[in-house]
Amino acid sequence: MRASVVSRLRFENRSLTAAARKECRVAAQNQYPAAAAGRRIRSYAVSAAAIAVSSVLLTAQPSDSVFAGPVLGHVLDEDKQQIRIVSGVPGAALVRSALALDAAPERMLTAPGGRYALVSAAGADAVLLLRDLDNQPSLEPLAGAAKRFNMAAFSPAGAVAVLYAAECECLEVVTGLPQAPQVSRVLSRDSIPGDIVGMAVSDDGSLVAVAAASGEATEVFLLDSRDGAPPRFLLSGGPALAFSPDNKDLAVGDRGRRSISLIRDVAGATEIIELAAEREGLSDPIAATFAGRDRLLIADGGGFIHVINIETGEQQSVVCTCAPRLLEPTMIERMYRVTGMGSGAVWVLDAREAEARVWFVPIGRGADPVTPESVQ
Repeated sequence: MRASVVSRLRFENRSLTAAARKECRVAAQNQYPAAAAGRRIRSYAVSAAAIAVSSVLLTAQPSDSVFAGPVLGHVLDEDKQQIRIVSGVPGAALVRSALALDAAPERMLTAPGGRYALVSAAGADAVLLLRDLDNQPSLEPLAGAAKRFNMAAFSPAGAVAVLYAAECECLEVVTGLPQAPQVSRVLSRDSIPGDIVGMAVSDDGSLVAVAAASGEATEVFLLDSRDGAPPRFLLSGGPALAFSPDNKDLAVGDRGRRSISLIRDVAGATEIIELAAEREGLSDPIAATFAGRDRLLIADGGGFIHVINIETGEQQSVVCTCAPRLLEPTMIERMYRVTGMGSGAVWVLDAREAEARVWFVPIGRGADPVTPESVQ
């Protein structure tokens, strides 16, 4: 019975007419006219019919065990303080049960590749490293780290992370991830004015970019952890920050000016290039990451993920019927989670092909915490 229901509903999902898909795209463009007036935009949205099919799938099953399959990634359930499994494949995935962990996670940041994560948990003696998410997940404390982090960022390759801990008013640079992690440098934030709202770190841990907000102004500073020199002011902007894969350039999203810029040679002479602004459809650039050497992704809280080719200037703006807040890696290369569970679903950006698109992932009712073997 279960198999027949799932097969029938999947057929109905594939059978959405071309006219319905076109109507959905037109409606999305009408909803966001500023972006439609900018550069060439290819928009994708999830239709009400597709969402309805997902809802029926959920109500048709007494539990989510029927969706056991490959693990796409993980997401923090803030309300229950659990880390839940996103199981399945793009277009047929479900947020399932939680990992059985001896901790109550409050914050989580997944590393590039999705195989490990940093966790801040209530009552823990230090920030935790969650290893082997693709096999046998385990938690271990990071020796010498603060008890909790308020914000964290991974380097482009994921071997280094920077943690901001309000308890010590410091930045901790963690190197050797994931096999031999250590807090190699601790930087004071005393000379950085305002509240830290964004961070980025280079792959060798030597450069840390920080966005700090003071009143209505947000400014970006560069710290060189090797020489202890005072922070170097770069420009007004933030909170979206991302180092390029070669660690030479820094992307900066400015929510105030509604723009995204690239700082070439950020540790040297610096050249600031504006890549896109409000005229190209940017409204609230809140997170950024590189998907390859020349491809920059920007999560826009106004309902878009922008994809910019840095070399050609070509821009694709992908419509999401959500409010993208992040670009967190999954276990599939160039696929990113752009929301948490707060909106009642999880949204994922698929940037593997030339034309990016978003996927809607419904949230299952969940069950008792599970071990990895039950989702293989």
